[in-house]
Amino acid sequence: MPKKDKKTFVLLLILAVGVAMRFYGISFGLPLSLCRPDESTIIDKAWLVFGGDPNPHFFYYPSLLIYLHAALFTIRYLALSAIGTPCDLLANELSFNPTSLFLITRILSAVLGSLTIIITYLTARRMLSRNISLIAAFFMSICYLHVRNSHFGTTDVPMTFFTISAVFFILKSLDTNNIKDYIRAGILTGLAASTKYGGVFLIAPLLAAVGMNIKKITPKTILDRRVLFCMIAAGAAFLLTTPFALFDFKTFIAHFISETRHLSEGQLIWDEPLILERGWWYHARYTLPYGIGFPMFLTAIIGIYISIRKDPKRSTVFYAFPMVFYIFAGKGYTVFVRYMIPVLPFLCIASAAFAAHVTDKISTSARRAWVTVLLIAIIAAQPIHDAVSFNKLIAKQDNRLTTHDWIKENIPPGSTIYQTGKPFGHALLPSTLHRFRMGKKNSLPDYILVHRYTIPASDVPDNIETLLKTDFYPIKNLEAMDMNKKDNWFDQQDAFYLPFTGFKGISRPGPNTTIYKRKPSH
Repeated sequence: MPKKDKKTFVLLLILAVGVAMRFYGISFGLPLSLCRPDESTIIDKAWLVFGGDPNPHFFYYPSLLIYLHAALFTIRYLALSAIGTPCDLLANELSFNPTSLFLITRILSAVLGSLTIIITYLTARRMLSRNISLIAAFFMSICYLHVRNSHFGTTDVPMTFFTISAVFFILKSLDTNNIKDYIRAGILTGLAASTKYGGVFLIAPLLAAVGMNIKKITPKTILDRRVLFCMIAAGAAFLLTTPFALFDFKTFIAHFISETRHLSEGQLIWDEPLILERGWWYHARYTLPYGIGFPMFLTAIIGIYISIRKDPKRSTVFYAFPMVFYIFAGKGYTVFVRYMIPVLPFLCIASAAFAAHVTDKISTSARRAWVTVLLIAIIAAQPIHDAVSFNKLIAKQDNRLTTHDWIKENIPPGSTIYQTGKPFGHALLPSTLHRFRMGKKNSLPDYILVHRYTIPASDVPDNIETLLKTDFYPIKNLEAMDMNKKDNWFDQQDAFYLPFTGFKGISRPGPNTTIYKRKPSH
């Protein structure tokens, strides 16, 4: 096999690994609609657009992903209608059986996550070399934080796809100084910002690339046609895909300011912000070392330094986005691990640059090959372990569904039941039961379902704990995690019921649930 064909085969093999990791267990938790926070929010807004209102009336996220989901819902609706599926059944699908809709959004995320592997390869090849680009593509394919979030129909993975695609054309424009490449880069910048507002920081590498291609920078530089065409393309792409940022400007500004304040002040848990640590330190101490593995994180930092020393011009352009993005994303106290997903392709490429730099020091080709394989294995071991562990667990039945099955078989129809904790941890209840709301004077439910987990969203209020001791007794405990295990680390601000890393004593996704029955009155 020719050398070029071998490398193509290796790339396809890497892509296959990445695709398998991103699609395995993609139907997790369904038909639960809240098992992955934020999915239902985007789907609800996309459903309204699908229903005929083009204004999502929601700008905490920009609108591109909402419109993409609405378009996919429309295509599915037309296809199913054409084969005779009743229209009234399809029109009420979100309320009665949302599984297919959630799968559509997750598949889109997994597809864009898989394509990010290819774009990472192309970007690394333009930035460095084909050999290094294969290593970078492999690191991207098994990058745990990216694999994990490619299962979710949320904004972060699609935004990352558009971001690294924009950077590819920014690097190309640095080489060609071609106006068409600047326009392509501008369009992708607008699409990234229209997926999640952080895409706007692509302006940093865009301006850096223009600056590198201008021999003398003056105040008139801002009027350079490359800058103007690029900015016009970015603005047009954003407004075409988030048009009501202009047509419903008052709501847009109100939501945008609210989201900015939320990022600065921390995630609200039980009406109080949960303050952990400022993002600059939190993401460096936890998110990135756990999200890509300590070896990849450390080698990426060294790889950035090596790249800047070898080629300061290209490296300045290439690393401008992750540097600026990290500064702004890390300045607040809302520190979801998903916020760091857009920097992952850059870190994978930097780590690959480190690996190539080390192995280039070895004189003989045979020894170099073995050292390369060993070094790649060391760097990739932790993210592979965590990605496989996560996928194995996510493919198991969620404990909230196991609880549903037990309740359906053991609790009489017509009974009243109350669930503690945030709705994200609530079990799916059979339609034969009545949801009970606490606060009714001299009234108690027949059953209380308590979910417990090592995240604040599952805290049980003191008054409910007292009530359980005095008026109820446990009849069934369904355990998903041994809460005595201390080796697991959780994204504490996120109401997601699997650890981010550790996976010790976990038998399935979802919180531990205990069902209590009201004591007989005397």
